[in-house]
Amino acid sequence: MSSDVPTSMLERVAAAEIADARSPVDQRRLVLRLLAAAILLQNLVWLVVLRTSGSDWPSVPAVIAMGLVFAQVGLAAVLVVWGSGPLLLRSLAAIPLIFFAAILAARSTNENLPVWSSVLLAIVAIVAAPLAVARLAGVRIVPDDEPLYAAGSRQFTIFGLLTLTTLVAVILGVCRLLRFPWDEIGQVALFALALGGIPWICSPTALAADRWYWVVVPAPVVCPLAGWLISLTGFPPEEHKLALIAMASVQGALTIGACAVVRVAGYRLVWPSMGGRSSG
Repeated sequence: MSSDVPTSMLERVAAAEIADARSPVDQRRLVLRLLAAAILLQNLVWLVVLRTSGSDWPSVPAVIAMGLVFAQVGLAAVLVVWGSGPLLLRSLAAIPLIFFAAILAARSTNENLPVWSSVLLAIVAIVAAPLAVARLAGVRIVPDDEPLYAAGSRQFTIFGLLTLTTLVAVILGVCRLLRFPWDEIGQVALFALALGGIPWICSPTALAADRWYWVVVPAPVVCPLAGWLISLTGFPPEEHKLALIAMASVQGALTIGACAVVRVAGYRLVWPSMGGRSSG
């Protein structure tokens, strides 16, 4: 009996130490799950607002809703390319963001849901392309407590590359099935490039900055500029230039806000100079 008591006490102490060691990871995951739930809940809120008010583009509720749509698209691209964990799981996690964004975009503009789904998938692919180049160079989102020597991933794993290739093929196939407006592919590409400036600049600034005032420096320039460039692409109506600038500003604010939550949760963006090689 006397030998069992110390043993059980040691087991309890060991279990407590294991629980304490895992608690930061659990807390980070909880914050990320709450963030994802909040983003998805916003879609439902604005769907209700648009339905009850009978609003559509370019009304104020629709402008805010479309800002949320493109913020989700940019965040989905950042998650898939720069996130931690298996690429397949990151891609699956991005599907609800894109799906609900397509529903909200279709309601905001009174357009066809399959068309918007295909357009948003194409935009995600275009926005993700420069992010993938940066990932190959070593840019990556990692936990704060990950050692610097293990932080900089300079390459995808073979499985990751196969998954990425498969994803591109799936996106092309889905776009074909969902009646993508191929006659407007040039305008959609220019639209995505103009739109991509926000996640390309605001996301890394928010995720890598140690001083928060550096986060808001590029936003007042990048977001209105992106909205103005979008108005020149020919994809949305050019006469709604102010609405597009406001939409891009909402997108930038939501993007920075989401990245700030990720930063507070205990993640950061690392660059090639911050560490050596590791498997990605």
